[in-house]
Formats: sequence, structure tokens, C-alpha cells
Amino acid sequence: MISGQIQPNQFSFSTVLKACGNLSDPYIGEQVYGYAVKLALVLVNCVGNSLISMYAKSGRMENAQKAFDILFEKNLVSYNAIVDRYAKNLKSEETFLLFNEIADTRIGIDAFTFSSLLSRAASIVAMGKGEQIYGQLLKEGYKSNCRNNQERIGGKNSLVFFIELTCVYLHEG
Repeated sequence: MISGQIQPNQFSFSTVLKACGNLSDPYIGEQVYGYAVKLALVLVNCVGNSLISMYAKSGRMENAQKAFDILFEKNLVSYNAIVDRYAKNLKSEETFLLFNEIADTRIGIDAFTFSSLLSRAASIVAMGKGEQIYGQLLKEGYKSNCRNNQERIGGKNSLVFFIELTCVYLHEG
């Protein structure tokens, strides 16, 4: 593509950066990102979000955080990319700080965000954090019925584990 007549666009860069993340090869990804800088496509959210995801999937959370911090305009995809990886890398403090930041920005929280947060709270048995997330979940309108909530927040495991944890907490408290 580069040697041909067609110039890569933001979607090309986003796709290649995602592939580099899936391969855990941030070095090639950094070269690709450098070319995106040259073409002035780095201000496009999908390129920045893909860079965050690439670094995070490669285990380079410090770089992912830096890429997140320099984003011109953060959106829910940006937050989800980094929150999910912090949760998977067992970084509780960072995960919940970002959760509070999302709530403060009024961007909104989706099923993916709740799933990441609930699984993290459940894995560390963080009852207070779990209650905070559950309260936000209800505030966002995820309250129609248990089966529907399970589907909307990314599956049964996180929600069921949290509910079981809540029942034990309430029973023992």
C-alpha cells in the first residue's frame, strides 16, 4: 500500500496497530504509528485508541497510559481499551480511578466497561468497589431483570459472581 498509489488512512493504521497488538509486537506498531504521525493521522481517535490497545495487549501499560493521556479527545472506546487491560493486569487502583474518571466525564458507561469492572471487583473481593459499580450500573439503566442484565454486561460470570458476593456480604453483615 505504501509503495503503491493508495495512501493509507486512519482505518488502515487502526487495523495494522490492532494486528500488532494481537501479535504482541509493539516494535512494528511503533514504526506504523510513526508513519501515521508523518501523515498527521494521529489526532484521529481510532488511531489513538488502537495505539492504546496495542501497548496494553503487549503488556506495556505505562506506554498505553501515556498514549491515553495524550489523546486529544477521549471517548468510551479509549476508556474501555485501557480499563479492560488494567483490570486484566490486576491493577485495581488504576482500574477504579479510571472508572471514576469516566463517571465524571459523563461519557457514559457501557456493558463492556461494567463487565471489566465487575470481574476485577469480584477477583479481589472488593465489596465497596463492587457496590459502587453496581450502583452505577443501576443508575445507567441496567436494571430490567437479571437475565437481561447478564446479557448486557458481557455474560454471566462477572455479574453472577458479584451477586453471590453481595449475598454473602449481606448475609454475614
